[in-house]
Amino acid sequence: MNARRYESDDGTPYSVPEMNGLELDVDQTWLRLAAAPPNTAVHPAVRVRPASGRLADLPPGAIRQGNSEKQAVVLLINVDWGTDELMRMLPILKRKGARATFFLSGRWAENNPNMTRLIVADGHEVGTHGHNLTHGPRALAAAGRLKDDIQKSVAVIEEITGQKVKYYAPHMSEIDAAIVKTAAELNLQTVLHSLDTVDWNERHATPERILGTFQKARAGDLILLHPKPNTVQVLEQAIDLLHSRGYQVITLSEMLSPDPLLPGQGGGPAGSGTD
Repeated sequence: MNARRYESDDGTPYSVPEMNGLELDVDQTWLRLAAAPPNTAVHPAVRVRPASGRLADLPPGAIRQGNSEKQAVVLLINVDWGTDELMRMLPILKRKGARATFFLSGRWAENNPNMTRLIVADGHEVGTHGHNLTHGPRALAAAGRLKDDIQKSVAVIEEITGQKVKYYAPHMSEIDAAIVKTAAELNLQTVLHSLDTVDWNERHATPERILGTFQKARAGDLILLHPKPNTVQVLEQAIDLLHSRGYQVITLSEMLSPDPLLPGQGGGPAGSGTD
């Protein structure tokens, strides 16, 4: 499946990543069968068939959906507060074998360097949510400060984690062509969500409603979360629900990779991909 690009009515560009195909390598599969001891399982040998249209070849566009051919979803966790809740979320993610992509504000990372390092040590991915979230990206862009704000956050996060920052999730999900262009000039892919738990609003987002959002999940979804008490309360149940439907819980980079997911590859308990 080739990468695709489209524009919304307001001219904001969006992109859908490609996915390579797999084809059976008959000769290698027969060799495996011939060499295998009796009564043992043999996995077929496959070859990757690269997609001809790649995301990297398209003009810059925001990502708001993974490839629906992958039986997986991504948890996008925006962080500018909620350190206590994060301390409860991380063990749940580890226990369930789920890897998430955390979008940290530079301000939060600067104030919580040990927690930032722990997120990476647990196998999660980090992106930037901007540095100081007092203003949204449109206001920062209008004041000529958006690029500096993003750059500052990236420098802080990379210094603390040693991990390259590749993705930018705009504060308040504000998006337009100029925001996408600014991020692209910094070699960052702009990312939005396809499914929003609205969990920042505790009055509206009860545990039941958050779980109801997970029940709507489909392959390729990018699910937006925050470190909030109601989210922590249902996180384990939500991951179990995703696993029960055959979805792996993977990082954004794994979702955007053109390579198909193989059985047991990431996002679930070791060797299975499910509970």
